Amino acid sequence: MSTDRPLVSIGVPVRNGENYLAAALESALGQSMGDLRVIISDNASEDATEEIARRFVATDARVEYHRQARNIGAAANFNFVLDRADGRYFRWSAHDDVLGPEYLRLCTERLDADRALAVCHTLTGCIDGQGDPDGTYDDELALDDPSASHRFYRTLWTDHFTEIWGLMPLAVARRAGPMQGYVGADRGYLSALVLLGRVGYVPEYQFFRRNHGSCYCRSVMTMAERRAWFAPHRRGPASRELLSKLRHYAGMISRAPIPAAEKAACARAVAAWATIRTLERTRGRQTHRPALETVRQAVGSPRGAVPGRARVLAGAAAVPAGGRLSP
Repeated sequence: MSTDRPLVSIGVPVRNGENYLAAALESALGQSMGDLRVIISDNASEDATEEIARRFVATDARVEYHRQARNIGAAANFNFVLDRADGRYFRWSAHDDVLGPEYLRLCTERLDADRALAVCHTLTGCIDGQGDPDGTYDDELALDDPSASHRFYRTLWTDHFTEIWGLMPLAVARRAGPMQGYVGADRGYLSALVLLGRVGYVPEYQFFRRNHGSCYCRSVMTMAERRAWFAPHRRGPASRELLSKLRHYAGMISRAPIPAAEKAACARAVAAWATIRTLERTRGRQTHRPALETVRQAVGSPRGAVPGRARVLAGAAAVPAGGRLSP
């Protein structure tokens, strides 16, 4: 094992993560495949995050710690750890999620075997604030379709996704980035990623997403608060958010190494998505099913051709005790 140039770099962007950071770091450092480096970027935390991180630095040479002097926002913090990564593979790690001990071994083996993959991920189990099983993500949309435009529109319309926490070839991760500063930049990054290749799924539960009251997806935040979470120093009216997204999507589509017909299908998907999202915000309510059906029609996808992970991964390993499989 080389500590100078690891096989895998794990970037941990964190702000005020004292509640679960230790568990996340322990799960990363406890991997059966130990040729890794953990890069922590502490985004000016005001709790015990620094103390916890420095404790791990003192006991494991594979951990490095950086502290931001001011809150630079989630997007810039994600980019910070990506910029400092080296080695063959990279993944981001949230401070409140945990990995099963075989996650990196399984994903590196899959990526080594299939160089066409842009990201590899295992099945996702949910845990609660105490670490107990709390369901799965099996009913979410799978992103392993051979068609780039189909992967792209699924990313636009799925309610939740965990593939952004998957393992990626470092060169691919940098090609998809950097993460932008608009609200929903994580979806934008994943959209760029799936235009570069398929997602490969390992049919074992080795990634556990923690659902708790203070996580971003469950916090009740105004649009201004969400903008500040991604990029607190970003200037300009909120109305520019959509324009920023459209410019980003247009750029990623134009640069994608896919046929012209696929690019046209992606452009139609973005147009439908932007139109419907604008109407939803204007009316103050969501219309997810009609929206998804509209996008299916726009890109020419047959009805019922959007499988969930459980259907794609027949014969998957059993859900951890207390979990569930969606019908």
